[in-house]
Amino acid sequence: MKNLYEDALHISDVLIKRYATVSVIGRSLGSVIATHLVSRKDIDKFILVTPFDNIQKVAQARFPIYPMSVLIKDKYDSFSKVRDIKAKTLAQNDEVIPLKNSQNLIDVFLREQVTVTTILDSGHNDLSENKHYYNGLHDKIEGKWSQH
Repeated sequence: MKNLYEDALHISDVLIKRYATVSVIGRSLGSVIATHLVSRKDIDKFILVTPFDNIQKVAQARFPIYPMSVLIKDKYDSFSKVRDIKAKTLAQNDEVIPLKNSQNLIDVFLREQVTVTTILDSGHNDLSENKHYYNGLHDKIEGKWSQH
């Protein structure tokens, strides 16, 4: 996991030098890497797609009879990094990531900092097949951050 974080920081350094504005999108497990990156770099816009607070909590909710805190080494913890994020943020949730775990993460952001968009008739695995997904991403990157 450490290398993924370091790679993201290195890539962002290159992009920040090259472009006037940088937006970061993280989906599912990638939302953890994106959250880490945005907590450490000055990023203009930050989009989380199907995010969660902590993978141990997600796994424990799905498999309550197993001690996930023992079985899962890396927590993939986005929750603790939110206080360091200043970028505008979009978050979405789905059926694989329990709403509670998405909402826990969303609730940590300042209200004026986050917009939550739900794309109907899509799930975790087919979200990217929905035209509203790409249209929504485009709108957010272009600056249309109204609440849906």
